[in-house]
Amino acid sequence: MSKFPTSKKRVFRADRIGYDARDSSLRSLRIPCTCRRRLSATKENKPCPPPDFPLTCGVAASADDLSMSGRHGCVATGQFRGTSGRKARPSRRTVGDIRKEQRTVRFRMGVEEEFHVVDAETGLLVPEAPVLLDDLPSDRFTGEFQLGVIESQSGVHDSPAALRADLVGTRRTLDKVASQRGLTVVAAGTVPLVPASSRGFGPDIRYTEMAGEYQALADEQLICGAQVHVDVPDRDTAVRAMPRLSPWLPVLLALSASSPFWQGADTGFASWRTMVWQRWPSAGPAGTYASAAEYDAAVDDLIRSGVISDAGMIYTDVRPSAHQKTLELRICDACPDVDTVVLVAVLFRAMVVDACEAVARRAPLRPVTHEWLRAATWRAARSGLEGDLLDPTTLEPAPAHRVVCSMLKHLRPTLTAFGDWHSVAAATDALLASGSAARRLRTAAFDSSWREVVGLLADLTHAAEDEYEPRPSAPITEANTCVA
Repeated sequence: MSKFPTSKKRVFRADRIGYDARDSSLRSLRIPCTCRRRLSATKENKPCPPPDFPLTCGVAASADDLSMSGRHGCVATGQFRGTSGRKARPSRRTVGDIRKEQRTVRFRMGVEEEFHVVDAETGLLVPEAPVLLDDLPSDRFTGEFQLGVIESQSGVHDSPAALRADLVGTRRTLDKVASQRGLTVVAAGTVPLVPASSRGFGPDIRYTEMAGEYQALADEQLICGAQVHVDVPDRDTAVRAMPRLSPWLPVLLALSASSPFWQGADTGFASWRTMVWQRWPSAGPAGTYASAAEYDAAVDDLIRSGVISDAGMIYTDVRPSAHQKTLELRICDACPDVDTVVLVAVLFRAMVVDACEAVARRAPLRPVTHEWLRAATWRAARSGLEGDLLDPTTLEPAPAHRVVCSMLKHLRPTLTAFGDWHSVAAATDALLASGSAARRLRTAAFDSSWREVVGLLADLTHAAEDEYEPRPSAPITEANTCVA
C-alpha cells in the first residue's frame, strides 16, 4: 500500500462506504461474546448493544445499528465474565456449539484498491491524481502519498457478488473520469514506465515531513496494493487472531502477484512491490501479542523510538484497525483482474472466521517463527503461482498449486458455511490454470513495448463483465485443480 494515512483521513466508516441493509444474502457465524457494561439491576449477562461498525452482537444488524456508538465494549474471550469480574470455567464446546449457542457476529468485507494514474497515450505514470479527485465523490476516492496514485473505498458487503458489483462499478466510474482527461488508471503492484517527473508528494505537512525523513524510500513508493477489511468481534480477538492466519497470508500474496516490472526492467520477481514495501521499518509479519493492550504498547514503543511517526505507519501484513472492529489484510498487490480481488477477499474472510473461532476456543497456537514468515513472503513474491511456495502445514516448499489447494482444503468448511465454496473453487482453478497476473504480463512483454504492456494492464483493469464467469486461459487439469 502506497499511503501514509492520518488518523482522521483513514477512518473506514460504514456511513462512508454505503452499507445496504437490503442485501438479502446475509450469513453469520457465532462466537462467544459478553458485555463489560455493569448491569446492576439484573446482575446477569445480557446481549450487548450493537456497535457502530462492523460488529453485531446479539441482534441482527440494520442501517440503524450503524449509528450506535459501540462504547459498551463487547469482547470475545472464550469465557464469560459476570458483573463481579470473576472468570467462569472455560467450556469445552465444539465449533458447532459455539455457532449455535453464542451471540452473532457477521463477518462482512470491504476493500480498498489503489490505482496508478497513467497517460493513456504514452503509458507513463503521471502525478495527476488530484485532477481526477476534483471530479470524483470524496466519500469513495482519496489521494495518496504519491501524486500518481489514487485509492477507492468499497462498501461493506456480506456476499462476493455484492462486493464484486461494487468494485466493478467503482472501476468504471474512475475510468470514465480519467478518460475525459486523456488518462487511464491501472490496478497493479507496479507499472514499468515511471519518469522522474511523475514523482511528487501530496500537500499534507505529514507527507512533507515523511518525504524528508525517508528520502529515497519515499521517492520510490510508487506501488499499489489492495487492502481487505473483515469484521472481527473486538480488538483483542483481532490481535490474537493475527498469528493464527499469518502463515497463510503469503499464499494470498502469490494469488495477487502483479508487479514483475520496475523502472523499465523485468525484476525476475512476481511481486516486486513486496520487495519495495518490505524496506519500511514496520513492514513484515505482524507478530504475536496476548492482547490489544500489549499490541498497542509495542506500537507506542516504535513511535517513541522515532523510527515511525505514528500508528498509521504500522505496515505489517495484517493489522487491527485503529478505528473500527476490522482486521485488515495488507500483503497483496493491487490486481488487474477484479475477480482476483474478490477471491482474495473471500479467502481472507474465511481465514479471519477460523482464526476468531480458534481464539474463542483457546485452541493451541502452532508456533511459526518470524524468520519463516519472512521467508514465506519472500518466496511468494519471487515465485507467484509459477514456482514453489512454503506450505504452512509442513513448513517446507511445495509446488504453488499444491499449497493453494491445501489452503482451500483447510478453509473449505467455513467457505461452505458461507455458501462460497463452489465459486471460490471455480475461481481458484481458473487462476491456477491461467497463471498469476505477473506471468501473463511477462508473457505479453516478450514481444511488446512497455507502452503496450501498460495498455494491456489498463484493459484488464476495466475489462470486468457484470456477471462473473470463470474463464481460464489454459485448460484445467488434474495438475492445477483444487476440486476433489
